[in-house]
Amino acid sequence: MAKRVLVAMSGGVDSAVAAVLLKAQGYDVEGVTLELLPGCPGTSSSAADAKAVADHIGIPHRVLHYEDSFEQHVVIPFAKSYLRGETPNPCISCNKHIKFGRLFEEAVRDEFDYVATGHYAKVCADETGKYHLYPVSHRKDQTYVLYQLGQEQLKRLLLPVADLPKEEIREIARANALPVAEKADSQDICFVPDGSYAPIVEKFAHSPIGEGEFVNLEGEVLGKHRGSIYYTIGQRKGIGIAYEHPLYVLDIDAGNNRVILGTNEQLFSSRLVAREMTFLSGEVPGETFQVEAKVRYAAPAVPAEVRMTAHDQCEVVFQSPIRAITPGQAVVFYKEGEVLGGGVIDHAVREQ
Repeated sequence: MAKRVLVAMSGGVDSAVAAVLLKAQGYDVEGVTLELLPGCPGTSSSAADAKAVADHIGIPHRVLHYEDSFEQHVVIPFAKSYLRGETPNPCISCNKHIKFGRLFEEAVRDEFDYVATGHYAKVCADETGKYHLYPVSHRKDQTYVLYQLGQEQLKRLLLPVADLPKEEIREIARANALPVAEKADSQDICFVPDGSYAPIVEKFAHSPIGEGEFVNLEGEVLGKHRGSIYYTIGQRKGIGIAYEHPLYVLDIDAGNNRVILGTNEQLFSSRLVAREMTFLSGEVPGETFQVEAKVRYAAPAVPAEVRMTAHDQCEVVFQSPIRAITPGQAVVFYKEGEVLGGGVIDHAVREQ
């Protein structure tokens, strides 16, 4: 009997081709689209695109309504993170709680052998039965947002488009006459399609977010800003202060609605503290261990030492200073071409 696969179909070309490839490989394939919030993959138009693909290739398709879970586990934490002065990555929360959380639970309950997605990453098992996650060779690698996966998820996960370049994926879509073959990739946070996240953050604030002060590291007031949630570490544009040298956002003191400004050189730091640590093996590699670490999705992985300070907290010390380490983003660890795990950046340790 063919193995059953539930394919998460966002309405885009990657997941559509994933379904095509799995069906060609002999799997019993069913598509699923998640209804989350208006403006997200899983809206009526995205679900309609996914169903059109499913109908075209001859597989069943279902829609699951996860709106409440999405708000609870993704949108509200996103807003609260901004209110703490952080810059969160909601895709990581969505992967953990929704795509590889509730969806996997649904798949197990309905006796699917696997769940498949259109993510760009590779899963392999070793001779002991342990599963490992590896980055792909091209710039679309998505392991940064998958570092929270565990062994139970990895062993049920299929990633059919893993190493395929985007143009090859589109060629497969054209060859199979898929209705989404030329559909553009989504670039924005799905529930913030126009980049206007402030209304979402303000909705969950206990009081209005008004003007505050720009200050330097010495506490000198440099001017007024429109609200701390509108700024992120490393930002230069939109500050609007004439000064003797260019000013950048160094830090955000959300409790006092203050934004700390300084020079580009002051943005660099060699250490950070991270929380909510998790490792794909389920085990901490040691009290101290060497890695290559990424501090944002598009950043290169650079040499660092990890020092565990609690079971879910650590300090990361980089060989060379890193620019604009941003609280709320993830720090993800790699070792010998493999993803070890990671955590949420709590704060950078400023050089004295």
